[in-house]
Amino acid sequence: MKYYNRIVQSVAAAAALWFLSATPGLAVEAAGIVPAVAPAPTPSAAPSASGARYTVKAGDTLFSIARSFGVSSASIQEANGITDPSLVKVGQLLVIPGAAPQAASTPPAAQASPAAVPAQPSPTPAQASPIPAAPAPQPAGAMGKDPLFFEETGFRIANDQFWNYFNRRGGIRTFGYPISKEFLLLGFRVQLFQRSIMQLNPDGSVTTMNLLDDGLMPYTRMNGSSFPAPDAALAGAVPAPGSDAYFDRLLQFVKERSPDQWSELGTNFNKAFNGTVLYEEAYPDGKQDPGIMPAINLELWGVPTSAPAYDPTNKNFVYLRFQRGIMHFDKTNGTTQGLLLGEHLKSIITGVGLPPDLEEQAKGSRFYRQYNPTAANGLARPNDLPGTDMRGAFSRDGLVVVDPGHGGTQVGAAHVFSDVILVEKDLNLKVAQKTADILRRSGRQVMLTRTSDSQVNNPPRDVTGDGKMTLDDDLQARVDFANTAGAAVFLSIHFNGNNSSELRGMEVYYNTMRPFSDKNRRFAQTVLDNLIASTKAAGYNMVNRGIKPDETAVGKGNSFYLLGPADEDKPRATQMVGVLGEGAFLTNLEDAEWVKQEKFLDALAAGYARAVDQYMQSAGR
Repeated sequence: MKYYNRIVQSVAAAAALWFLSATPGLAVEAAGIVPAVAPAPTPSAAPSASGARYTVKAGDTLFSIARSFGVSSASIQEANGITDPSLVKVGQLLVIPGAAPQAASTPPAAQASPAAVPAQPSPTPAQASPIPAAPAPQPAGAMGKDPLFFEETGFRIANDQFWNYFNRRGGIRTFGYPISKEFLLLGFRVQLFQRSIMQLNPDGSVTTMNLLDDGLMPYTRMNGSSFPAPDAALAGAVPAPGSDAYFDRLLQFVKERSPDQWSELGTNFNKAFNGTVLYEEAYPDGKQDPGIMPAINLELWGVPTSAPAYDPTNKNFVYLRFQRGIMHFDKTNGTTQGLLLGEHLKSIITGVGLPPDLEEQAKGSRFYRQYNPTAANGLARPNDLPGTDMRGAFSRDGLVVVDPGHGGTQVGAAHVFSDVILVEKDLNLKVAQKTADILRRSGRQVMLTRTSDSQVNNPPRDVTGDGKMTLDDDLQARVDFANTAGAAVFLSIHFNGNNSSELRGMEVYYNTMRPFSDKNRRFAQTVLDNLIASTKAAGYNMVNRGIKPDETAVGKGNSFYLLGPADEDKPRATQMVGVLGEGAFLTNLEDAEWVKQEKFLDALAAGYARAVDQYMQSAGR
């Protein structure tokens, strides 16, 4: 009991530190890139497929079960008729397709863990409670699946201490998915998650940062939602560390300030607080006193820093601000959960997906648009963030090759206005560069086939080996560029032209004669959908000309050089999924008027980038 009291007092003191000093950290609510993971007691259809059977237990998620069995979460969803991966409940029987039937309803035993990344010496703001080691994850290769990799976001938890803390503190339910790699921030090794940021202390313990501190994300408006600001009077009412019955009084303070009933609503704030981490997750051996759990939940949330408050724009939403998160009660479905604050911090750092209202507040922040993957230490303004190295922090596996069509003597389509001449080769390059910039800031690795007004086959050479130098050599050089780079996807960006000035709109071409033709078609549809949506959101109602097999443009049985298979005139073909996008007709006056506007080009780039990101995520990259 003496040891237990020491743990409790340590965790409680750490929770109160917010009122004494700010800690370095990051932050904030649901950005919508990856859906929030909120448990819901809705049963799915009864399983009917063959395979192993597994009964869902407390703390399980569909994704943790899938990783344990070495199968995809999508295959479990399909086999059990599950439309929403968060809608599984304790006691539900699942079929695990592709896994051998077994007597026990538990995932296969785990075996080995990866090497840890060494911590960087630096002062720690809080003392964490001891955490028993989590079962080591099954190594990649043993079951054909990396259990530490989350295909939903394209990141993995590679640090042993972070992995252990993740599992012992509620996993996806508590933190959401990882949305960065491990990196150095203000002298600490950290990793961003959808709802929080983990910090590795010099003693090897893990804590979460106070995301809503003044030096991090003290904001009240995010993506159209408005949250209560910190209440200075409330901060003054927090029991002082070291005072009589400090811990009991601190928990009573939390209980009183996080009511389950508020304004005649069942907000369940205190219930959500106490249910953040389950005892069997934190201490599966059952050897700790269960009375420690309030301290564990205090470790993750801190104490309330505001009173409950309605969202002024939506009376169905009630928010309660804590040191390390914001609870959100939704009257429409009765759920209470933490907001995806980590997603918002990432959007501030990268500038990708940054809501206008949050950007307005964050412009003076030292984290604002800091991430620059091509700069030293990955930082745009390194002096603002000493002890920080973001190189590769948001990079994900899977190279994207973006091909700006034409270049050099190959002009492409054009439109002549009295004040400007629109030239396709220049527009292709501009949109490709904008697209690459968005993708890089969102963590994608991108290469452009050309970065200036030149052909890719420069200086000219006989790339096809036919004894001549023609346009085919430049096209083959683009194909070879993508293959040599090991690209996962190939995106060729163009604008259209036609003898008829009546034709207008956007279309995307794909090839049907490749082994991955189905993927080509899916990528093409994703590109077109996002181009239409992005330009419409910017105020342009583009004509949707659909996705088309490339043979519709060059004759049945023929292909675009960039997309089609090898033949007697083409020695090598691209070895990856690819499409060719036509953003607008330069030969149509209405389309050309829009292409003149930078806002339209920005919308195209945003659509292309979003499509690539969506496709890559769907492919588990």
